Amino acid sequence: MDKRIILLILTTSFVYINCKDSDQKIYEPTIESINYGSIVYASSEVNCKNCHGVDYKGKGPDAKDLDVPVPDLTGVIAPEKTPLDYFKAISVGTEKTKKNGLQYHAYYSLTDKAKWALANYLYSLAQQPKTNEEKKVRQESLAKAMKEVREIYSKNRKWYMGENTPSTEREPSPKLEELIQKTNFKTEQDISVKIPSEKELEAVFVARQKYEEGYHIYQNHCQKCHGIAGEGVQGSQFLGILDHSRYDAIKGIARRKPAFVGIPPISNNVKKEDVIKYHSYYLTEEQWNDLINYIKAITE
Repeated sequence: MDKRIILLILTTSFVYINCKDSDQKIYEPTIESINYGSIVYASSEVNCKNCHGVDYKGKGPDAKDLDVPVPDLTGVIAPEKTPLDYFKAISVGTEKTKKNGLQYHAYYSLTDKAKWALANYLYSLAQQPKTNEEKKVRQESLAKAMKEVREIYSKNRKWYMGENTPSTEREPSPKLEELIQKTNFKTEQDISVKIPSEKELEAVFVARQKYEEGYHIYQNHCQKCHGIAGEGVQGSQFLGILDHSRYDAIKGIARRKPAFVGIPPISNNVKKEDVIKYHSYYLTEEQWNDLINYIKAITE
């Protein structure tokens, strides 16, 4: 065969393959996609195997700690189930994967490409329909699902659902400044610490002799924010980032700045219930009483 013809055939094939690859959609179950899905499944970031197991039977080491049984990914699935169901379960979880009101099966950090690869891979593990009726239902379900998928991706680069909704479409969170104003904290930029007086230090010395356990608990858990003698600090505690993008943008560029808050002096009228409410310390009843008594002693 003429070398020019062979070259033309090879060139045409190369162009065709590349055009075909460039037209490939991320949701299509190609060999490359399914292989990528197997990698995502085994990755430490997602840890699917921790619950579903290396054999996909739902007997992973963490499965026993869950409130719901982990499904066998190699078993029989309903004929109407499609990769889209897997994609949504990976993206936002299901009703069965909620615990204490929190969703622990939503992998928002994964790209759509990774989620579709994983969805198609897991779908390929399940047993195929056996009867003609089940096969018909499967085909109809796949056609319906793919129509929905194509419609979504014809309008969006990413499938937005759950917490990955664009920030412009989310309910705006309360401004940090407004939250601070509801407390008795004061926003400060300067970092400074109030020096305890001799009287305050003397009260600490006396209180320590009487409530040794309370002194050590206060020193380990409270002193960093509230000071040696409960005197508080001015502007040294970093609370968060103030969002100035809504009203103080420069040339459309969002601005952020840190918020430092001053901790006011501890009131002598401190109550155990209030301390427990705002702090998550795991103390015994006796330790709580020692801490409260110590705080009252240094703030008299």
